[in-house]
Amino acid sequence: MLAGNELYCYRQKGDKDHRVMHSMIGTFIKDMQKEFSNSENCHLYPVKIMLPPNKSRILYFKQESQQNEWLDRLKKVVGYSNLFDYYNFEDNLGKG
Repeated sequence: MLAGNELYCYRQKGDKDHRVMHSMIGTFIKDMQKEFSNSENCHLYPVKIMLPPNKSRILYFKQESQQNEWLDRLKKVVGYSNLFDYYNFEDNLGKG
């Protein structure tokens, strides 16, 4: 669950107490390729959250649409922006 700029993680859906809370300030979000889970016998779609200084958490989703939805939410919370969304890069103007 996202509340403001904090991510609350629960062990199971419906739990009242969260297991872990992470502040999303200063974090980086990375989408990853799908992985096959032998225990679940299906593909899972991960999202990696890089936490300062040297920690990370991976959230796994059973559907690619859920992965994309959470990627969008998390990127919005951390203020993610892509250079290519704002600028067009074409031919080189010269050397230097």
